[in-house]
Amino acid sequence: MTDSLTRDLPNPCTPRELARALRIHRAVIYRAIHAGALPAVRFSARGDCRLPVDGIERWLQGQVVCANP
Repeated sequence: MTDSLTRDLPNPCTPRELARALRIHRAVIYRAIHAGALPAVRFSARGDCRLPVDGIERWLQGQVVCANP
C-alpha cells in the first residue's frame, strides 16, 4: 500500500508534495517532522526541508489505520 502512495513522489519530496499525495493538511506533515516521527533533511535557515521516500514509507507503516472511527 505504501508503495502505491509514494511511487509517484519525487525523492526527496517537499512536505507540500507529501500532503497532496496523502490528501491531508500540511500541518500534519510538519507536526510529524517536529515530533521526530518523520525524517526530514533541512537545508536552509528558513527551515526548508525535504523528505526521503524511504523515511516516508517507514512513517506510513507505523500509522494506525481506522476504517470506521
